[in-house]
Amino acid sequence: MPSPAVARHSVATLILPTAFDRSGESDRLDPIARLGSALDAFSSDVSRREEQLNLLVRRISTERNQLLDAVLNRLFEGFAGVIPFDQIICSFLGEQGNTAVAYWMRSPESTTAIPVGHTSPIANSGLYETAVGDQPRIIDDLAAFVASRPGSDLLQRLASDGARSSLTCPLVADGQPLGFLLFTSRDQGAYQPGHVTAFQRLAHQVSVVVQKTRTYGRGLTHGRRLLAERRRLQTAVTTDPLTGVLNRRGLDQALARAWRRYTSGQSMFSVILCDIDRFKLVNDSYGHAVGDRVLAEAARRMARGLRTNDVFGRYGGEEFLAVVDTAHAPRVVEVAERLCTLMSRAPFGGIRVTASFGAAVADRFSSLHGLFVGVDRALYAAKAQGRDRCVLAEGDSLAC
Repeated sequence: MPSPAVARHSVATLILPTAFDRSGESDRLDPIARLGSALDAFSSDVSRREEQLNLLVRRISTERNQLLDAVLNRLFEGFAGVIPFDQIICSFLGEQGNTAVAYWMRSPESTTAIPVGHTSPIANSGLYETAVGDQPRIIDDLAAFVASRPGSDLLQRLASDGARSSLTCPLVADGQPLGFLLFTSRDQGAYQPGHVTAFQRLAHQVSVVVQKTRTYGRGLTHGRRLLAERRRLQTAVTTDPLTGVLNRRGLDQALARAWRRYTSGQSMFSVILCDIDRFKLVNDSYGHAVGDRVLAEAARRMARGLRTNDVFGRYGGEEFLAVVDTAHAPRVVEVAERLCTLMSRAPFGGIRVTASFGAAVADRFSSLHGLFVGVDRALYAAKAQGRDRCVLAEGDSLAC
């Protein structure tokens, strides 16, 4: 792992050229005129750089492939010796949206394990989630990761060639996934959360150039339709048809993503598990049609009580689960108690309904399984203590 001083100076700031002149004036071609760790300076300079970006986009209409290759080559030269990497690979999504095609790669050693044009499936590789998402992904131990992902042909090749950690950054333009930039290092844990901000900016600028590149653009429209259909199908299989919120599959995926971000040091989270009290009695007394309306209204009430960046869904039956963006135990209890009040303060079509809640903070557990066991036990403790309340899980113990 790099020292704190090294880590601070490993954050890159990308400065675009003010012009792209093919007459040989190389001093005006450098898109990485200055690299540094001052993210505050980066933020204060966004407006000027956006103007430079717009100028670059206007001038690339006749440059196409040469411009894309030139920008990628200059990125490589600018990052060499500053950012911890042994190889950079730029891959585009294939026309069907289920493969990655290697377009460009560079290594300080002038050798790469992946040939240009190499096509690999991404469905079960760990790359699909990144390629069609909007968040970079850090893998600290690449060898261990590919051992658990037998379908990861691209990453397996890199691991076999000596790569030990990686950072994958999606290329997205106008909300549409194009591919990804993949950085690898022969050192485990080479990438820190601080690198992500700089790489996101870098990837955005490359995405603009890729989007305007003629050779890639020929299949882009068709690929976008396929990816849009895939996202529609993905939404269908991860949405509960009764309540319109995420179903168990979608929640399991959200929990896995949150745990990966937590273990990589990118963000913290907490979990709230809810169970409607005596719901069987509602079904037995009023019928399942009324019970369905109670579930739908419960989902609406709880969704209103959460923030837009929280993830919420129906975990099964009369259970709901929320992945809350906070690491502060009093805060997650406050959220759970607000949800509890939303459930009980007004009747459901004349039926009084309450719910019990368990809450747990991720950093008090050593595994995702342990976290879920903890929040489940907290929920049943709330039931045992009289229902219509919240109990916070404190690791292996419980606290009211």
